[in-house]
Order: sequence, then C-alpha cells, then structure tokens
Amino acid sequence: MQPGLRPLDEDLWLAERPFAPLPFLDIGTRMTVVRLSDRGVALHSLVAADGPTRAAVDAIGPVRARICPNRVHPLFAGEWKQAYPAARLVAAPGLAAKRRDLAFDGVLRRDRAWL
Repeated sequence: MQPGLRPLDEDLWLAERPFAPLPFLDIGTRMTVVRLSDRGVALHSLVAADGPTRAAVDAIGPVRARICPNRVHPLFAGEWKQAYPAARLVAAPGLAAKRRDLAFDGVLRRDRAWL
C-alpha cells in the first residue's frame, strides 16, 4: 500500500492504508474520495486522518461529507470529524446507536438526499 491517493477516474480517488498487519496477513483499509459537482469532497469508508492523507484530500477540494457506510467501520470517524467539523457526518442505519460519542448529521437511505 502506498501513501497519498491513487486516482481511479476523473474526480475519483482511493486511499489504501495498512490496518492490522499480522505475521501471515496484512489487513488493509480503503477510503474512496469523490469530488462533487460543487468541487467539494465526499469521503466514503474512512481511513486514519493522518497529515499526509488530509493534505492529499485538501488538494482536491473542501471536505463536505464523511460517510460511514456500515456499522463495522466507524473507527476513524472521530478523527475526520475533528479535522473537518463543518463537513456532514453520515452514518449507516443503526450506527448512531452504536457510536453515541459521535454526532451524526444524517443516515444513509435510498429515499432521501443526505448531502
């Protein structure tokens, strides 16, 4: 896995980071970075909010939304909320009950806009 963001397509990047290296297996984590039509950025499935990752994201545009797509991967949500307090924090259904320490701005649903 490499530092920075890997471009996948126009307005779409991937951040791949190590998560829990084991003697026989390296479990990694990935975050998708999407540039929105207003030139803002949405972050999906958050990785650690370290300085180089934040700098790479900042070079794309202002962070508008941080998305926790399931109840299993909210580990780095607090770091990103602290780094970008004005950006919306959107949770998968049921995640707000699991992570009461985070103030979510919306819940992912098919029948309504969340940005």
